[in-house]
Formats: sequence, C-alpha cells, structure tokens
Amino acid sequence: MPKATLQLMPRDLVLPETDYPSTASRGVRRPGDISKLESMLADMYGESTEKVRQRFYRNLRTLALASGAIERFPERLADRLLAM
Repeated sequence: MPKATLQLMPRDLVLPETDYPSTASRGVRRPGDISKLESMLADMYGESTEKVRQRFYRNLRTLALASGAIERFPERLADRLLAM
C-alpha cells in the first residue's frame, strides 16, 4: 500500500496483513513477517516499532470485541488481548 494512503488512515483502524507465501519471492522469510511495515509506520508516525506493534494489538482487540470474534480466538491470544 502506498505511504500516502497509509497516512490517510486513522491509526486506530490500521491492522497488518501478510500475503505470505506469495511474498516469499520478495524476501519475506516467514509467515506474518511485518517488520518492514512496522518500521515504515514507526518512521511515518515518529514513534517506536514497539508502539506500532502495541497499537496493532489494541486495534485487533477492539475489532475482536466489537464483532464477537474474540470467542473464536485461541485462548492464549484472547487472554493476551483482554489483559491489555
């Protein structure tokens, strides 16, 4: 996604996704490798990659609770999200 498009999105609505394995040919070595996205957003927002990652989890929590999907998450992940 172009950087200009990402800048238009509210930070509390951004969630990462991966196209793995189709991205494997572009240097991604494992499923869910979003480190480049985290770094790009951290630079764009002027914050740490850890803060970007925490926001991803908060955004996922908000969506999972609002939709009721939290009940379908693995227990360990649901517990982690609910503890935030």
